[in-house]
Amino acid sequence: MPPRRRTDPYKGKAYHIHCRQPRHDDGAEEILLDVNKLAEGHAHCGVRSVEVSPDHKLLAYSVDLMAYETYDIYIKDLATNTITKAVEGCDGRIVWGRDAETLFYVTQDAAHRSHKVWSHLLGAPQSDDTSLFTEDDEMFYADVFKTSSGRFLVIQTLSLVTTEVRVLDLHDPQSSLAVVAPRVQGVKYTVEHWQNELLISTNRDGDVNFKLMSVPLHIVLDKQKAAHNSQWTSVFAYDPTVKVASVICFESFFVLNGRQDGLTQSWICGKDTNNSTWHKTRLPMPEAMYSLGTAKNVEYATTKYRYTYSSLTTPLQTVEYDFISNTTAILKETPVPHYDRSLYHCERVEATASDGTAIPMSVIYRKDKKKAEGQPQALHLYGYGSYEWPTEPNFQATILPLLDRGVVYVIAHIRGGGENGRTW
Repeated sequence: MPPRRRTDPYKGKAYHIHCRQPRHDDGAEEILLDVNKLAEGHAHCGVRSVEVSPDHKLLAYSVDLMAYETYDIYIKDLATNTITKAVEGCDGRIVWGRDAETLFYVTQDAAHRSHKVWSHLLGAPQSDDTSLFTEDDEMFYADVFKTSSGRFLVIQTLSLVTTEVRVLDLHDPQSSLAVVAPRVQGVKYTVEHWQNELLISTNRDGDVNFKLMSVPLHIVLDKQKAAHNSQWTSVFAYDPTVKVASVICFESFFVLNGRQDGLTQSWICGKDTNNSTWHKTRLPMPEAMYSLGTAKNVEYATTKYRYTYSSLTTPLQTVEYDFISNTTAILKETPVPHYDRSLYHCERVEATASDGTAIPMSVIYRKDKKKAEGQPQALHLYGYGSYEWPTEPNFQATILPLLDRGVVYVIAHIRGGGENGRTW
């Protein structure tokens, strides 16, 4: 079971407490890392990563006690509570290898730019660590993560407008880094592993809202072919009304997250049984205006996908979708004392701009305070459009006093916020 943060029962504490609990029985909750104790005697304590090893016996965590955003990595034996320092002076990212013997981390240059990826063997001195990759271009920085399948280590090098990705097959001890596609100025892409393919989200070919493509694994792992992306194929045809944001892969299906119609959307995707035709189905939502997010999804061999849901009338929920039964279940909802959602109504309306563009708006009001059409009523209009930062129609307890006094609350999703993609 992966660690989770527990904060509610420990009000007054300044830092998180990371815990775990057995999944299939009523065993007691186990504290993995109490950052409050870690911070004792220090003016600053920043923990960036907390990662349990694949065999669930070790805990790796990175901590910065100097407020310089330079971290040391420690390993805690969860059976004996013995703690040893493994790595000094990294950027805080931690990725376990295929087993509990190897971890990967990233170090910084003199300008504090993450640029070098290392492999560390537990128990060995840091001086023996292997340098896997160095990004020499000062316009780029390096990042590292592991695919959901656990098979590939992914090294990304990123600038503001360009990316380049390398993968390392952790299941093959003889493998070396393979470039998915060489960097091209202005082209961004990210990868995830699904079955026998890599799924690639990219803005290639000038498709500013990104599209989903795929390439067979054997093409990527063949060093002679990987340098050419001509064998990438479209999973779904590019749709300028859909902004592709992320892909979350599971063993038998994957989830495509993005935006359409001014709202966050999720599509359940896969291939037909003959393994030749891609398909996707949009997850239906119960309200006209809402906001989706990705919850913690750490199980790869599962038929369930967890996401968060909220609207102007619905407090934040954690929802679980079952791929087999095509059903959803609400696992958790944030409690709001004295709140009765049946008193309120949320709807979508549109306003026409001077150029004819329809601007979506989220409207909420208290039902028994709504005046008849044609009668004047107080209205609070909010709009923010900048930096491609959308104003999501999330639940806001702070507007309830306005609604209870008969005020209609409106969010105008004006251009600049990116609600309808990069051109919005």
